[in-house]
Amino acid sequence: GPQEQPWLELLRTGNLPDVPPYRWEGRFLTDLRWLPLLERAAQSGSATAAVLIGVLLTENSRREEARGWFERAGDDPLALRCLAQLEEDPDRACDLMSRALGLLGDEVTREYAQEYLQFLTQAGRLQQAWDFYDSQDASLQAYERVRLYVLSAALKLGKIDFLDEQYSHPFAVVREGEREYTGGYFTYQAWKDLPEGQDCPTEEQIR
Repeated sequence: GPQEQPWLELLRTGNLPDVPPYRWEGRFLTDLRWLPLLERAAQSGSATAAVLIGVLLTENSRREEARGWFERAGDDPLALRCLAQLEEDPDRACDLMSRALGLLGDEVTREYAQEYLQFLTQAGRLQQAWDFYDSQDASLQAYERVRLYVLSAALKLGKIDFLDEQYSHPFAVVREGEREYTGGYFTYQAWKDLPEGQDCPTEEQIR
């Protein structure tokens, strides 16, 4: 099928399709037997090959080697997104994702948006998370996981109408024990029981 075609081209010609990494439409393979072929393609300057090597090495627990390959790919949204996933510092991860989103421009997808919101929340940048969500078009805002990842920001900033809407919505993507939803729900309920004008309590305060 179409997702296997780029790999067949690599086998036959030693080259990958001439597309930037973020437009890659093939599968992401993780078998180390592909590594020599990908390395040869990368030697010809293929940024896509560099990112594919990075993914392959990441999945084989070779994260530091992977980081070098993602960096080698340069300023590409997918390479930056992968670097953000490897980053242990939430602020640094936010900055990498912000660069990726800037390069995407009007092509921001659900995956990039929800990961950026996750990183912003982990870094405590809740105002920034809300502002990002609020700036997106309705089609992106409609994704359930995007809305889940902005709940913490909405609670902190007192977006009560938004919270009312989310906690009356039957989310299909919520997994058992998912803290983005359950932790926020109890905080939201405790807040609604407080006199009007009081700040939203923290999870620790309601335990």
